[in-house]
Amino acid sequence: MSTIQRRRNRVVCIQDENGVWSSGEHNVRTTFDRYFRNLFTTNGPREMRNVVECVNPVISNAMNTDFLRPIAPQEIKDVVFEMGALKALEV
Repeated sequence: MSTIQRRRNRVVCIQDENGVWSSGEHNVRTTFDRYFRNLFTTNGPREMRNVVECVNPVISNAMNTDFLRPIAPQEIKDVVFEMGALKALEV
């Protein structure tokens, strides 16, 4: 029987957004934390027009109108009664 030695990958130093290298477990963790906090944080409203212009609409205006219409009680009843007695809705 052989013994398999488990190896772990580690980051021993990292360069921040200003080009400064950090080493040591605490400093590397702090740099990672700061990077991802800044990545997912906004500094206020941004001009989104350029981004929106690049996105092709998937839902047409007619489809959107249909999605936004009120649902009739009869539609709900029909769907519920079409379900099997022992079935659960998929979420």
